[in-house]
Amino acid sequence: MAESRRTPGRFSLLAVQSIVCGVILLLALLFRLIGGQSWEQLRTVLRQWMLDDGLATLLVQEEEAVGGKDIPLGEAVSVTAPPDGASFSPLAVPQVTVLPLEEGRVTSPFGYRTDPLSGGTGFHTGIDVAAPAGTPLRAVYSGTVTAAGWDTSYGYYVTVRTAALEILYAHCSVLLCSAGDLALAGESVAKVGSTGDSTGNHVHIELRCEGICYDPSPLIAEVWYA
Repeated sequence: MAESRRTPGRFSLLAVQSIVCGVILLLALLFRLIGGQSWEQLRTVLRQWMLDDGLATLLVQEEEAVGGKDIPLGEAVSVTAPPDGASFSPLAVPQVTVLPLEEGRVTSPFGYRTDPLSGGTGFHTGIDVAAPAGTPLRAVYSGTVTAAGWDTSYGYYVTVRTAALEILYAHCSVLLCSAGDLALAGESVAKVGSTGDSTGNHVHIELRCEGICYDPSPLIAEVWYA
């Protein structure tokens, strides 16, 4: 439904964004095949480019942004509106062609839900996709690994940043990258698990832009995990 409200200019922007990202990926793959010093130099350039906030206007266009900084559900907050720190507004971003998992099933979407651990009402800041333990988890976008470690809630997690966008993958069983690495789209960054606050093997995928959580399902082709 959101696509029908976009103007021709928006479609043009998405086309340009997609072409730019495609060219970057092709160059990265070419230099990787060449190897040696050229590949290392390109990795350094790409890492800095991905982290450059000046690129944010090329990759991200926010619509009707709202939100604050945290996710607890206050008594005065209507369930029709997101809490502080989250937004129901879509992000206009380049078309994603790389799925994070070869196969899986969405078990919990973005938004309000009954917390599976506490039983209370809360706001789910990402989406959960169930898959067998050990399933390779691939980077959706090329970007820089900003964190790879352990959190009591997320378990083993990885965050990959591309300009202003940051995607978090949580509850992993194994991490295959380290902070500072360049992760190319389609490369495995971790494996599915059930670490941290989890009730079964799945990956929690969270999309953030400037500290606000957005629904990541349009980015990962949720229809494939129905």
